Amino acid sequence: MLFRGQDTSIGTVAFANGAILLALAGLIVSQGHTRTSSLPKLLEVCARTAAFCIGTGLVAFCLCALKGYSFPLKERDFINVGF
Repeated sequence: MLFRGQDTSIGTVAFANGAILLALAGLIVSQGHTRTSSLPKLLEVCARTAAFCIGTGLVAFCLCALKGYSFPLKERDFINVGF
């Protein structure tokens, strides 16, 4: 069982890593036809790792939301967003 706040930090780290890897995968030019790249599988590895990290972050955020939804309304911690 994760402590309060720990699942959101895991989700944040995973989601941020996925976003960074997705940006790197978008910057890498695929050299599939000429095979002149020194790391030909780098694009595929970055893209697959980014997808895994973003998926892990989304699942962690959904679990956090479900855990927060399972508490009675009086026991929930509400965040004041200034509305």
